[in-house]
Amino acid sequence: MDKEDKRQWFVLRVRSRAEKKVLRSLTDDGIEAYLPIQKVLRQWSDRKKLIDVPVVTCYVFVRVTNRGADYIAALKRDNVLRFMCEEGKPIPIRDSQIAALKLMLNQDEIVVDITREMLRKGQTVEIIEGPCVGLCGELVSVNRKNKVAICIDAISHTFMIDAPIDKLAIIKKRRPAK
Repeated sequence: MDKEDKRQWFVLRVRSRAEKKVLRSLTDDGIEAYLPIQKVLRQWSDRKKLIDVPVVTCYVFVRVTNRGADYIAALKRDNVLRFMCEEGKPIPIRDSQIAALKLMLNQDEIVVDITREMLRKGQTVEIIEGPCVGLCGELVSVNRKNKVAICIDAISHTFMIDAPIDKLAIIKKRRPAK
């Protein structure tokens, strides 16, 4: 297994309103990082403007080798507080979850809802039509609307998009081999 295969996504906790600075610092030094951003219409007293805002404040996703040189380099950045850990170990995020977030947030036609509820029940579904075709997640119902949810346990957030029932296919879970 080469060094590239050992890299995983982890979550960096950063100072408030420093997410974009940390992202720029990491990427400038060749460290793979991702900051989920969404365009939001903000209004001031004299104008309205679409601006990019972090979807989840105080977090930046980084793809590094656990406890490797790139891990240490990411941790030593200005405005970085720590890696999100459980029992003293950094919490890895699956590549598929980061890919799903990127797919959801790269669409202009849909609105992504975010909740701190950790949704666990429901069927695993795949979107089979529309701008997020291929996205897999959990089917949930919120305010009588069907939504597909992607849960990121490490930061206790769930990302949800509206999903008409006719645009979904149920994914049958495989039984474990005996």
